[in-house]
Amino acid sequence: MNKNEILKTINKLSNNAMFNVSLTSRELFHTNFWAWMLRKYPKVFTPVFYLEYNKKNKIKVLQKGSQVAVKFGNSISHFTGTLIGFTSNAVFIKNGRTVHVLVEKGGSVSNCGRNISLMSNDNVVMFGNKVGIKRGSTIHLYDEQGKPAGTRQA
Repeated sequence: MNKNEILKTINKLSNNAMFNVSLTSRELFHTNFWAWMLRKYPKVFTPVFYLEYNKKNKIKVLQKGSQVAVKFGNSISHFTGTLIGFTSNAVFIKNGRTVHVLVEKGGSVSNCGRNISLMSNDNVVMFGNKVGIKRGSTIHLYDEQGKPAGTRQA
């Protein structure tokens, strides 16, 4: 068998439901099958497992100069600072020595009530759905509500 024939066979097997069901004897059969369904039909099955996947009011963010426009549904809010990052539930904006944590409340985006204070040499980066503040060799993580969420080594 040449390389092209092998690749065609692999492709046929990876797209075959019965082949993927046959792999279920290896371990948790339903997990393997759902994983295949998610890969094969992501638009159909992703909303089944992630209920907010098709949420109409997703947060959208645009940085222009020192202004950050945050859109949620039909509401647009403007903030001053540098966009650090955002998730489906929160927006992190650095302004001076403060990271503002913005969340959706009542159909618009506003400060969650918890800001993260920075020291002069702190570096701010996103880690998945958390914001990380690098202080020396330690990264302090904060969740989408601005609450401490652990540490990790830099």
